[in-house]
Amino acid sequence: MAARAFSCRHLPPSSPSRWWTTTSAPRLPTTTAGLKTEKVLRPRDFIAAQNAYTARYMKQARIRPQILDDLDDLEHVSRWSLPIERGGNYYFEKRLAGEEQASIYIRRGWTGKDERLVDPAALSRDPTYR
Repeated sequence: MAARAFSCRHLPPSSPSRWWTTTSAPRLPTTTAGLKTEKVLRPRDFIAAQNAYTARYMKQARIRPQILDDLDDLEHVSRWSLPIERGGNYYFEKRLAGEEQASIYIRRGWTGKDERLVDPAALSRDPTYR
């Protein structure tokens, strides 16, 4: 079977008009026509400009320690997996807020207490090993 060349005849015509993002970031044209006439930031330059802006803002922010504490609380949360029911017991993984790894738990019956079956921190000298 011979390879066929790609044809654009079936595609609708596109207009040369440009649209812009509505954020406060530097405006970047979205068409090739704009690339010839507008100053375009390269991705690394754009990221560097955004990082510089963020650094200037965070340097003047007086509540930075509070922001860091709040972010720490948001990052370290308890989470658990969906339970799997086997023989009237429910098995699941749960990682508490202060732990680095999830432990395997069992709950005997729907209203039973959670019991830790496997504690990875007790099995390893390195608590961050996964």
